[in-house]
Amino acid sequence: MDRALFNQGFARRASAVNFGTLLEFGEADLAVHVGPYDEKSEHKRVIEVPLEVVSGRVEISGPEEQPNQSVVELPVGSYRLVAAQTVKDENREAVELYFQRLAQALTSSRIIVADEGLRPPSPLLENAEVA
Repeated sequence: MDRALFNQGFARRASAVNFGTLLEFGEADLAVHVGPYDEKSEHKRVIEVPLEVVSGRVEISGPEEQPNQSVVELPVGSYRLVAAQTVKDENREAVELYFQRLAQALTSSRIIVADEGLRPPSPLLENAEVA
């Protein structure tokens, strides 16, 4: 990932997003919610991005999970995707994804809660190049 994208904690395109994690190594517990973001005081990093669901399926995977990714079925449309992360211990974190369907697409991303590892550029970089 490009250094500026790494510093902001995510890289995205219209229908794809990669989020950096709080921990460099370890495991993550994943929870997926359909609906608005539920703010919790334990969330240490929270990032909101626009997401277009074009196939009715969203694949969720980590770097070591291929080909065993999770699939979430969602209606085609525009979404506000919020990734909220919490450190559980030195080798485990929790990642919660909130998919909120919108009548009109968001036009930009935002960092809702920034941990000490983020150093986002201003403005945020909205379009990652295809590798």
